[in-house]
Amino acid sequence: MTASNLVKWRRAAETGFAFDPSKGVDPQDIAAVKADIAKARADLLTRIGQAAGILPKAAGDAKAFRTRLDRQYAAWTAYRQAGIGLKDLGLARAAHPGPGDGATAAYMGSPS
Repeated sequence: MTASNLVKWRRAAETGFAFDPSKGVDPQDIAAVKADIAKARADLLTRIGQAAGILPKAAGDAKAFRTRLDRQYAAWTAYRQAGIGLKDLGLARAAHPGPGDGATAAYMGSPS
């Protein structure tokens, strides 16, 4: 039950309502409220259980991604260092390219 549904129900119940404490609360109403709460609780526990099953996989995926990223960064660093070494030896044909700088094709000898 959402908050807006609860407010609508309250407004409808308040119209013409006069509480008589001698009558008490209808046991069927109490049972209905308890059933609604039990259903909501069961739904939440199911969702929590599903999330608990998903979280270890998500953690493993994140760790694998970080490992791949570390390897890629190490390869990129080695590549950049090799290019700097070639430049220092006078063997590089152009300025060492960086990612997305548009110089990669020229550096590799490919037509633009």
